[in-house]
Amino acid sequence: MIDSFAADLKDSGVGANSILPSIIDTPANRSAMPGAYFEAWTKPENIARTILLLASDHAKVVHGAAIPGLQEQLKSSPCPCCRSGLPVRTGANDARRGL
Repeated sequence: MIDSFAADLKDSGVGANSILPSIIDTPANRSAMPGAYFEAWTKPENIARTILLLASDHAKVVHGAAIPGLQEQLKSSPCPCCRSGLPVRTGANDARRGL
């Protein structure tokens, strides 16, 4: 679906990406699954940082991406392009984005 949306917006200057977190680490989820391994869950702040990064000028070239997980894909180091403290994804798109 994001591919179709990205194709429709291709020449508009509007980026179309999606974030596909695993289980989000919230109090409600912890309560519903008390025996789960919470450390493997996606932290809400990682979702927020990813959204901020995708909305920034640093991610202009990212279009049509479906970003999975986030718990394993995020480094704790700040973005080398700015001083905002946003995390940098690790993976195949890093080289394409110059990271």
